[in-house]
Amino acid sequence: MKALIIGGSGFIGSHIVDKFLKENWEVTIFDKQREMFRQDNENIIFESGNINDKNLIENIVARNFDAIIYSLSTTTPKTSNENPEFDIASNLIPLVNLLEICTRHKTGKIVYLSSGGAIYGESNTDKHTENDSVFPICSYAITKLSAEKYLHMYEKLHGLSYTALRISNPYGPRQNPMAKQGVISVFLHKILNEQKIEIWGDGSVIRDYIYVADVANACFHAANSTKNGVFNIGSGIGLSLKKLVEILALETNKKPELHWLPGRDMDVPKVILDCTNAEKNLNWKPLISLNFGLKKTINWINSISIENK
Repeated sequence: MKALIIGGSGFIGSHIVDKFLKENWEVTIFDKQREMFRQDNENIIFESGNINDKNLIENIVARNFDAIIYSLSTTTPKTSNENPEFDIASNLIPLVNLLEICTRHKTGKIVYLSSGGAIYGESNTDKHTENDSVFPICSYAITKLSAEKYLHMYEKLHGLSYTALRISNPYGPRQNPMAKQGVISVFLHKILNEQKIEIWGDGSVIRDYIYVADVANACFHAANSTKNGVFNIGSGIGLSLKKLVEILALETNKKPELHWLPGRDMDVPKVILDCTNAEKNLNWKPLISLNFGLKKTINWINSISIENK
C-alpha cells in the first residue's frame, strides 16, 4: 500500500508518516522542506516543491497512491484574518487543483485535515456533532469548510473517495514551542524556561485537546475505511485555559507567571467535539490521556532544550 503525505514534514504530518510506516505502507512526503526536529528517515521518499506547481503535483500523484493525506496549511486562525486573500490562494486553490488531478489518476482515498477547533464558530452547544450548524469567524475555518464542500462535490460528481477530519486542538512532541499556535507546547516551553505566559481574555475559553498520535491514528483509520464524509476527531473533554494552566503547573512542578491580555474576537468561548460518529464508522477513538500526553510532550521539550543549549 502506498500513501502520499502532503505536509508530511510538519508537526501533525510527521506523526502521520510514523503511523503509516509502522503499518508497513510505502510513504512519500511532499513538503517545501524537511522536518525541523528530526533527521531524514531513509524509509521514506521525499519530494520537495511548491503545492501550487500543478505539473509537479501531477507527476507525483501519477504514481497511483492508495491514499493521499492532506496535512498542509499556510495560515493559522489569527493570520488568516490578517490576509484572507492569501489564505484562499495558498490553501483552498491548491486543494481544488489536487482534486482535479486525483480524479484523473483515480486516487484511492483523500484524507483531508479540517478544523474542529475553528469551524463551528460561536455556539451554545455543549458538544459539537458533525450535523451542527457552522458559523466560522475566521478565514482559516471558512477555507477549511469550503474544502470540505469541494471534497463532497468531487465525490458526487466524479466518485472521488474522501474523509475530512475535523481535528480539535492537537498537541505533542515536535509541535514547535516557539510558534504562535499550539497553546500546550507554547505554554509548556515558557513554564519550563521560567518565561511569562500570555493569556488572551479571562482564561474561561474552553477547548478540546487531543494528543497528536491519536490524530495520526485517525488518519490511518480513515485511509483504510470505505466510509466517506466528515468526522470529528477530538478528546471529547473540554478544558478552560485557567484549568489547563493549573494542570501544566502540576505536571512541571513550576508556578507560571501569567500576563493577562484583552480578549480577541476570533476566540470562540467553547469548543468540545462529540466523536461518536468516528468511533462508530471509522472504528476510532482517542487512546492517550492528557496526563500521559503531557508527560511525553514535556520530555520532548526538555530534550530539545538540552540540545539547543
